[in-house]
Amino acid sequence: MFLNLATRLQKEIQDVKSVVAWQEALRSSIHSPLGALTDIAIDPAAMAILKQLAPNKLAWQIFDHYAAVTFIYASFEKAICGLIEEYLGALPNICGAYVNLDEKLRVQHRIGVGQVLSKWNPDNPLYQALTEQSIASGLADGLRGQSYSILVEAFLMSPENFRANAIRKLFTTLGFGDAFASVVKSGSINDFLASRLSGAETPESFLDGFIRIRNEAAHGSGAGLASAKEIVNYADFVALVVDELANVLRTRALTLGVKTGASIVVGEVAHVYADNVVGVISSTTGSLAVGDQLFGGKKAILPITILSIRTGELSHPNITLTPGLEFGIKLDKKLSKTSQLFRWK
Repeated sequence: MFLNLATRLQKEIQDVKSVVAWQEALRSSIHSPLGALTDIAIDPAAMAILKQLAPNKLAWQIFDHYAAVTFIYASFEKAICGLIEEYLGALPNICGAYVNLDEKLRVQHRIGVGQVLSKWNPDNPLYQALTEQSIASGLADGLRGQSYSILVEAFLMSPENFRANAIRKLFTTLGFGDAFASVVKSGSINDFLASRLSGAETPESFLDGFIRIRNEAAHGSGAGLASAKEIVNYADFVALVVDELANVLRTRALTLGVKTGASIVVGEVAHVYADNVVGVISSTTGSLAVGDQLFGGKKAILPITILSIRTGELSHPNITLTPGLEFGIKLDKKLSKTSQLFRWK
């Protein structure tokens, strides 16, 4: 769940970081004094031409700043909308009947469908891909007890940028409490802020500051330019925020799925050893194989991959599970004791 989205976001983030690093190195080389040491080794004749044709250094930096922060925010916004779309798309299979959905989610769905219908017309670019029937059919089908879909646009109507409070409001409509609290408490995010920013920012202040800078760039204003290092920090930070929000949604989806039979608890971690090896007590039947993907954790459930399987001193490419069976698996991520392992049924 959300794995393709995460891969796409990571590629976009890596692309913008590579471009920023290259542009900064090239700019430093071209605008360095003649004979000075440069970041990029360029033939002297070519360097002379580049120096002659190069844009003004400040104008070049301004362009890079505007392009980079705008692109990073666009990727961030697209990723959050993608999370919501995938989550809502999975809920009918996870929860079954429409009445089983969280009440806050059903209320927002009803309100949102009405608002989208009131704004719909064939010339409205926001809803050109929708028909009046497709807007209303999911709600109507759900209320009739039939197979239904959830209109994603009913939850993504706010014009607000995705600051911390906007994310809180959005996730509240999905039936969550303070989803941004998970971002605030995230170990990876707090490690990032401590190592990159010396703890001078909170997750909320850094995200809101980035969006302020993006909005200033979008309107061609702003008191200062983000350095290449700052742009990389923004890119890495928003990727971590998206990862944490994906964990929030995935955890809810899997735990709901256990109640309805859409997901199962494979087992619980009883022992933790070195090198990401854990001892598990099975709680189900079925089978596991090396390379299988599971989801594991306690408060936050993360995607994990099985790298090896053992029973006693024997290694196995696969194993048949029975309730109470004890076995060892090596994973690609660290899990703590009493973590549960899940899989989609």
